[in-house]
Amino acid sequence: MHVYQIDKYAIAAENAEQAYFCWLNTNDVDDLCDCLSLEEGGVEELTIVISRLTTEQINAVDIPCCNDGCHLCDGLDDNVYLSYAILIEHHQAQGDSFPTVLTKDE
Repeated sequence: MHVYQIDKYAIAAENAEQAYFCWLNTNDVDDLCDCLSLEEGGVEELTIVISRLTTEQINAVDIPCCNDGCHLCDGLDDNVYLSYAILIEHHQAQGDSFPTVLTKDE
């Protein structure tokens, strides 16, 4: 399983194509297509950057568990920090299908 960064999303998928379609399905198509309402003769260029994270990035324990309290950090003074590898394991243990969004930066 790989992790791909597309826009604000970290997506676990077998390949970039799966990650891309997961990202498309996650986003509001109306927001994505607003710029496609062009005047006659108009041109708009869209660039989507997809990056595949390294093994080191996937294993780095630097992702906060939540924004405002959850079952992992309940009763603690700070967040619990996770890695993408741990998040993938949690999704697999719950029987979730892939590709799936692991995180979204706000």
